Amino acid sequence: MVRADGCFACNVPLCLCGGSPTPTPGFDSQGRRLFEVEGGSGFLLVVEARPGNNGAAPGSNVPPPTPGLGQYPSLQIVSNQPLGNGSTAICDKQPTSEGGGGVPGFPTLNFEPDKVDAMVDLACRFEIKLAGEPCTLDRTGNEATISGLPSNGRQYCFAVTQREGFPPGDTVLLGRVADAAGNPGPPVPIVIRR
Repeated sequence: MVRADGCFACNVPLCLCGGSPTPTPGFDSQGRRLFEVEGGSGFLLVVEARPGNNGAAPGSNVPPPTPGLGQYPSLQIVSNQPLGNGSTAICDKQPTSEGGGGVPGFPTLNFEPDKVDAMVDLACRFEIKLAGEPCTLDRTGNEATISGLPSNGRQYCFAVTQREGFPPGDTVLLGRVADAAGNPGPPVPIVIRR
């Protein structure tokens, strides 16, 4: 979680960035990284991935928003809470008279086929960036990745708006990134506390 302007390393003297959301995440009682935000939107959710042991670069596949297609995106994230209004429409980034704009949540977090449409729905909201063109800024306001990615790493950036806003309380996200050949990396959980 970083500020909407991309600042991630703050709360130090003379820092150009302000330090909200949490600049250094804490951990919950289960050892998951915990990010605290004051509102449910108005920040960037950033995922960084580096090549795995096989050397393949992180993938950039986002399948078409076709219900039931069953094709996994490269960036695979599921949420235990609905985001926004929890709409089951895929890639409905703009609210409509029928609702729209949200992402469904699931009480059980896993990457089973019944969650593929929701993973595509969330993946299509992220911009995929090469390590040399990140969406994040260091404490001096210069472009930089958060974890010092190699040149063949990728950064996935999602500007969370009210349409996909996080609900009050704790929301657990379970995410992983597949490489360009479709091999998924290890799952990583985080908690967003509002």
